[in-house]
Amino acid sequence: RDNWTCQICKVRGGVILNADHIKPWAYFPEFRFEVSNGRTLCLACHKATPTFGQKGSGWGAWSSIDSGAYLAHLDK
Repeated sequence: RDNWTCQICKVRGGVILNADHIKPWAYFPEFRFEVSNGRTLCLACHKATPTFGQKGSGWGAWSSIDSGAYLAHLDK
């Protein structure tokens, strides 16, 4: 998927790649198995996403960011 390339920093090869759910798995069950809700990220970029490892605690981590603006940005 994604030609083994991080979709944020565009690094290819020589790094650990992760599968990322763009809309978080826990809060958007309707998108869990949608290929369009996935992207390939290097570990550094994945850790920088607002929902990596459910930063904070549960729903609070997701709701503490401007979720509307974040999701609108993803749709571009």
